Amino acid sequence: MSVPGLVIAKEKWSENSQRKIAALAEDLSKLRSGPVIKTAGDSAIPLFQRQGYLEKLGQNKNKWLKTFFVLRDSFMLSYNLQKSDFTTEPRGAIHLANCKYTTEVTDPVDRDFCFQIDTETGDQFVFSAASEAERQSWLDDIITARNVTHAVMVKLAVENQCLAEEKGVGSVARESSTTSLAIFSNPTYISENPITGGMEGWLSSLGFNMDRSQGETDENGDPLVWKRSYFILRDSHLLMYDAGDILTKPRGAMYLVGTDVVEGTPSSEIPYPFIIRSFACGDMIELSASSKKSMNKWLKALTVGTRVTYPDYKLLERERQLLASVVLTPRAPTPRGPGGALVTRENPPSVMDEEVDILGNQLAPGAVQPYTFEGVPLIPNPQGQLVNPETQLVVLATEPRYSSSGEQLDSFNRPLPPGAVPMFTSTGIPIGVGPNGEHYTANGEIVDRSSPHYNAQGQKLSQDVVNAADQIATTINVAIKARAKLKGENYASEAVDPLGRALKTSGDKVFTVEGHEVSKSGERVEVDGKLLTSEEAKEKVSQQPKQEEQPQHNSIAIKMENGDGEVEIGTVEVDNRTTLEQVRNTVKQFHPTNFVFLIEGTPLTRLEEKSKLAVNFGGELIIRGQEMKAENPERKFSQKIASISSKEAQAQNDQSEFLSILDKVRNKKFLNPVGRDLTK
Repeated sequence: MSVPGLVIAKEKWSENSQRKIAALAEDLSKLRSGPVIKTAGDSAIPLFQRQGYLEKLGQNKNKWLKTFFVLRDSFMLSYNLQKSDFTTEPRGAIHLANCKYTTEVTDPVDRDFCFQIDTETGDQFVFSAASEAERQSWLDDIITARNVTHAVMVKLAVENQCLAEEKGVGSVARESSTTSLAIFSNPTYISENPITGGMEGWLSSLGFNMDRSQGETDENGDPLVWKRSYFILRDSHLLMYDAGDILTKPRGAMYLVGTDVVEGTPSSEIPYPFIIRSFACGDMIELSASSKKSMNKWLKALTVGTRVTYPDYKLLERERQLLASVVLTPRAPTPRGPGGALVTRENPPSVMDEEVDILGNQLAPGAVQPYTFEGVPLIPNPQGQLVNPETQLVVLATEPRYSSSGEQLDSFNRPLPPGAVPMFTSTGIPIGVGPNGEHYTANGEIVDRSSPHYNAQGQKLSQDVVNAADQIATTINVAIKARAKLKGENYASEAVDPLGRALKTSGDKVFTVEGHEVSKSGERVEVDGKLLTSEEAKEKVSQQPKQEEQPQHNSIAIKMENGDGEVEIGTVEVDNRTTLEQVRNTVKQFHPTNFVFLIEGTPLTRLEEKSKLAVNFGGELIIRGQEMKAENPERKFSQKIASISSKEAQAQNDQSEFLSILDKVRNKKFLNPVGRDLTK
């Protein structure tokens, strides 16, 4: 991908570095996506990661059904091959994004080689394979399929660019990359579209493979009839539903790779038509939106969907490996258990899972979910202390901890570079490296890099060992910059310490998550991917153009859509600090079913809800449940949301959640190990 007018200042690099950069540029320019369509004779079909028969436990859990499944990108589709081919008429569709799996199914079953999938939306499916080898093959491909999503593509593309910029080769990466995936890291695209991507809403259609250019009747001679249906564009698939359908049972599905999307011929009945046609597979559908703006958004989203594929995901992963191998020293060797066997972790994390810990709380930049050497996840209690679920004891800062892949961590749960060890003061206070390369204690006090540092046993460390830890700064900077870019604009800022960890307030005092009081000099604010002091942040803000102030309070209507229009189910009153997560917690008291917020037709993730301010979305919010319907409520709710909930109620809720997760981990019923190093 050529950047006009770009000049690379090679003179600042050593001769050895120039050779590495030249090799990087050549390797990046060679990256290409693999094929996604296979031609067989006169026909063409999409390529799959896997296909074949599995037995699936029925909804009532009393009958097994032998079913043909296709695993393609992020979807697992089921088909009745006696009634249709495996293109536009699936019997079921399971979206595997961020799903969890286990070979220990929840309920007793009378089959061997079983595995269970729990989806992000709360659905549960149980399958039985013909052999252990077949079960493992399916699971291996499902692990990858969890990551073939729009959200992951955006995250990887942004991380790759931030990694290149952090090491001074950002321009080289931009100039040499020919992946055609630049849109996923484009700041304008990210700011205008939730990370989930795609689009959904009510559209008019004739159904799949009904082409009015061939006449106004179908193959039986009946007139073609336009009908309102609910369409969901998720990753590389377009799914069609009728009113009342559930998410896992679409009426039709179309694979977008290899398709062409064009505007149709408008009429009074269909004012904003557009056509999706696969010239390779022969499938097509004509749709009509309710407005020009909606049609244009659909056209753009459908085009982007053609790039959310397994080959493109693998390409981005390979791009990251190339960037890391040139500019970063490899991580420390994976610790090995008895007999030289690798320490293994079941159910490795998806790319999106790595942003949160086992309780669903967002991790600090560069941090990962910690484990014991044996693979037991360590859980933060409501006071912020790590607890071992098996012993129920608080884990000391000097006790070793590891990532999901077995890397040793420092006391702040960041993977250690080669030659580095956890560092402490002479009194045993943990020392960590900040994004600026400076060393800090847990309460935010700076530690001179040349002053004595000690290991967990109290032995003084050599300066070489102390210096080795400085590579952590790169990991933190990549994470901070990537997270800032992914948030886009209009997100709720938060106070952090010099290591990038969130702070909490109590009265006029500020504390770290572990309860250490932080001085004013130790407070930071993230601005444009950098951690600034309060004074620096104020100066930065003062230099920016002043924006029109939002009203102090705003009444927001909560609505659902059906085929005939929008149905208001209630209102909430918010202020300038109310997040969408707080809106959710209020709405679910009156609308308890699982739902997502739709922002101009695109669903938000729960993580986005934590930072998005409600006042920035106008006077209404659209929600969508697990079924494609919206009923008129007998009684609408009206509720004012407090910016800060009761401390006693919050503490009680945190304690209850902690004990619940503790029990699940002890009984091996929790399937959520997380953590991945961005720079490996």
